[in-house]
Amino acid sequence: MRKFIQIIVSLLLVLSIVGCTDTNVSTLPTIEHSILANRTQWRNSEELYEVETHAFDSVQGSSLYRFQEDLLSTYYVYNSELKKSIYHVDRISITSGEVVSSIQIKDMMTPEVQVLEEHIVIKDLNDNSAYVYDDTFTLVEEYTFDSIYFVFNTTAERAYVFTEGNGIEVIDLVNDTESIVFEHARDITLTEVNDTYVAFTYVDIDTLRRTGAVLDINLGDIEAFPLDYSPKNMEYGNGTWVAELYTDTTYVVGKSEELGVVDTEKLETISLMSGSGHILHKAFNKEWQNILTVYDSTGKYIDCVELVGTVNTLMQDMVWYEEYNGYFMTLMSDEDGMDRLLFWELAEESSEELEMQSIDTLGHVEVGHSVSEELYKRAEEIGDMYGVDILIAEQCDTVFTDHTAELLVEEEDIEIALETIKATLETFPEGFFDQLKHDTYSTIELQLTGMLAKNTSTEDITYISQAFVYSEEDKLVMVVDSRGTHSSINQVLQQTMYHEFSHMIDKRLSFRSRYVSDAVYSEEVWNSLNPNSFEYYGHYYGVLLPEYREYFIDPYACSNADEDRARILEYAAMGKLDGFKDMDGIMAKYAYYCESIRDGFYSSEWEEVVWESIND
Repeated sequence: MRKFIQIIVSLLLVLSIVGCTDTNVSTLPTIEHSILANRTQWRNSEELYEVETHAFDSVQGSSLYRFQEDLLSTYYVYNSELKKSIYHVDRISITSGEVVSSIQIKDMMTPEVQVLEEHIVIKDLNDNSAYVYDDTFTLVEEYTFDSIYFVFNTTAERAYVFTEGNGIEVIDLVNDTESIVFEHARDITLTEVNDTYVAFTYVDIDTLRRTGAVLDINLGDIEAFPLDYSPKNMEYGNGTWVAELYTDTTYVVGKSEELGVVDTEKLETISLMSGSGHILHKAFNKEWQNILTVYDSTGKYIDCVELVGTVNTLMQDMVWYEEYNGYFMTLMSDEDGMDRLLFWELAEESSEELEMQSIDTLGHVEVGHSVSEELYKRAEEIGDMYGVDILIAEQCDTVFTDHTAELLVEEEDIEIALETIKATLETFPEGFFDQLKHDTYSTIELQLTGMLAKNTSTEDITYISQAFVYSEEDKLVMVVDSRGTHSSINQVLQQTMYHEFSHMIDKRLSFRSRYVSDAVYSEEVWNSLNPNSFEYYGHYYGVLLPEYREYFIDPYACSNADEDRARILEYAAMGKLDGFKDMDGIMAKYAYYCESIRDGFYSSEWEEVVWESIND
């Protein structure tokens, strides 16, 4: 279970997820005159009730929404005569529990519903079409868009289309006009739609970072995600964010200026809830049934319930009715596999609070005790200068996918390594490492270890590496053997770092080429600079044949294109490429790589960088 630490955020009331709209309280019946009058306790639960209604007879896999004062249920029913599934949308009276309006569609395999103020929209994601119905379920309009992602404003007079290559397109459906906004967004994914906002993640082609934003569907305003971290999933309402980051089970919650951090176990989730503004924490018990805990908008604990007697997990939406102080939900019973309409009546609020860590804990590296405090401070200081994280001693990992590492605790070696790193990083252009953080990578991490042994080592032979680079969802990591030569600068370490940074550079260049059609860098162009008969070996134990000598620095460069480029960059940065000036093949690849890096970064203000000096 997740940890509880002191609360630091005050969560504001938010609007509902898809299907929630403003409700005129006076139109709603009291509990005694609603479907809740005939509720019965569910499996001896004190706060969870089954609501009897024929609307859910023989229904499986339903989704639940709120439409004005009533409930909206969507589900499939297989028709044996037609030999196909029929998609049903039922409006269920909150008073009688009867279906008062219904839509049945036989040829829609990928539907999605958006509930507006006086309309519902049924989208067919198979052909990007939309069918707009009024509150009597009469079809009033049909549209087709150029993207799978589109939403309507609350009056159905405007549509926002999230395109593949042109950002967000705004279509005035009344005047039949359109315009493009937010042009720099690519790879857009909608993570939540409610009656006021659309939350979405995207790649910003200016920064090449994967980030997020929310669109106000009525005003057209766009607000950026407030952190320099990539959200994997994101919800937003009334100024409050709930976002899952590309770090292990980490959520940020709160207003932009008051965000806090919650760490959960892998099977736990946190959501911003429908209409209520509650924060929902969802976990599993030993029988893989959900344990739901809600906190109010100030972070105070309200209630917790176990969904005993239901199959697996809560997959669909919970629908909030403030007037009844509870949530409706549909769940599959473990008795017969059919859906039940359940109502969770919340208990009185208590004084307990949802507890979070400070936002400053994101990316924080704990100071160790294996070496002197001054070395940890020096590592942090150098890292802060250049926008990287430098880990030393026991801060480093010892087990990796392909290697095991010995910890480096010799203080003289660490001191020399840190000064070598500083001397190396300062040769890169200002802001270089911020640009290197592309896609979901918010951190560049350098781990200074002792010997790196490959997992292919045996009792008789230990295969070692000087360094390697790998990536996690949220960071690029360089692990480097930093044992010293007891000189002021460890030149072996410095050359190794240039080599490994080339691998990180390649990741950015490759990523950018997906979004920039005229990017200089491409693997095809690089390969065209090799001899026609040459193919990279694909392993590190090849030989450099005489006929290829002018194209490759050494046999290691023949292993693959990444190592070829890394060899060239490390030799150039160390001033060792002079001996290859007469080798046209190497120099052509060197010139092309320099041009690719210039093109792949914002380099207009760069002076000559260390690996370009050989061009003189």
